Amino acid sequence: LDLAVQLHQAGDLEGAIREYQACVNAEPNRIEARSNLGAVYAKLGRYQDAIDQYQVALKIANAEIAPRLRFNLGLAYYKSFQIPQAAAEFENLLEEIENIQRLEEFQKKHGESFSGPEALDYERALEMMREIERLRQLEQSLMSGDLQGVALDNLRQLLGAETAQDFE
Repeated sequence: LDLAVQLHQAGDLEGAIREYQACVNAEPNRIEARSNLGAVYAKLGRYQDAIDQYQVALKIANAEIAPRLRFNLGLAYYKSFQIPQAAAEFENLLEEIENIQRLEEFQKKHGESFSGPEALDYERALEMMREIERLRQLEQSLMSGDLQGVALDNLRQLLGAETAQDFE
C-alpha cells in the first residue's frame, strides 16, 4: 500500500492503479486501498470504476469511514451524470450525519447512565438510542394518561400480548 500511495502522490496514476489493485487482490477487504483506488479512477475520469470501488468499500466500512466513502461515491455519481444516484447518496450521507449528531447529543445527555464491558458499534448504538427514545415516549404517554398516544404494538412488545389486551 505504501508504494501505491507514493506513486499516487507523485502523480503516477497508472502505477498507483497497478499497486492499489495488487493490494485489493491480496486483501479484498482493505478499505483504504479500495478508497484510494476509487480516487485514482475518479481523477482519471473513470467514474464507473471509481463507483465500483467505493461501493465495495462502503459495504465493509465502519461508521467512522463510511461518510467519507459515501461522499466520494456521491461525487463519482454526480461527475458521471448519474444524478438520481448522486442525490440518493448525498441524502444517505445527510441522514448518517444527522444520526451521528443525535448519538453525540444522546451520549452527552445520557452517557453516564449507560456503561458496559464493551463499546457498541455504530449500528447497535443507533438501535439502542432509538429503542430508548421509543420507550421514553411510551412512558410519557402512559404517565400523562394519553392512552391515544400509546401504540398497541408498543404495549404488546413491552407488556406481552395478554396484558396489552386490557388496554384495547
